[in-house]
Amino acid sequence: MTTLSSILGSDQQPDTRTYWGKISAQGLAQALVAHFQTPTTRAQMTGDPTRILVQIGNRPVEPSDPATALTVGIVQDEDSITVTMGQQKWIGIAADLARTGIMALINPWYLLGELDDVARNVDWLALRNQVWEVIDQYCHSVGGSLGIPPELKQVVCPYCGVGNPVGQPKCSACGAPLGDYQPVTCPKCGYLLPWNKRFCTRCGASLTGDKPAQPKQKRSALI
Repeated sequence: MTTLSSILGSDQQPDTRTYWGKISAQGLAQALVAHFQTPTTRAQMTGDPTRILVQIGNRPVEPSDPATALTVGIVQDEDSITVTMGQQKWIGIAADLARTGIMALINPWYLLGELDDVARNVDWLALRNQVWEVIDQYCHSVGGSLGIPPELKQVVCPYCGVGNPVGQPKCSACGAPLGDYQPVTCPKCGYLLPWNKRFCTRCGASLTGDKPAQPKQKRSALI
């Protein structure tokens, strides 16, 4: 099975960040293209509205200049977007997708690969930082934020609605058991998700195990 690590190489893990909030993947991709489509840099995007690839690179000055690019994978979930950045040679993305069947994959950043040593120099590190700055600015401008969202910092009792610290076995207000309603960790990538998710929104892995049904409100407190 092809994995992201096998394509990038063990020493070339991509950078991944998750921004929480109602953030448009298409809006972010368009902001990146608009910012980096300049006389000295170029940008292109492809994909569907919720799963997009953006390539950003310096315009070659000489025909022999290496055509290396940063590739940004953007995946939109209902309450977040996950952004993954890697490096690859500048290619015709649409043609490559058609050739390899990448469009059928859950995660668009499987395309990241074909590393070039030139991408490791200071100029590319500077460009990478600039891209992250634009991503940060856009996400913050639409109300997004990095880090753990409020709903994963506490467990809301499904019986009485009182918030409890993550890891607390019983509700401090009504005594109801909270074990089934704790945030879950993806067994594949370690991503933290709400208890009722069936698939990881970062890597697409199945979150095994039966999910409990949402309980009805109790008329009296549990003892």
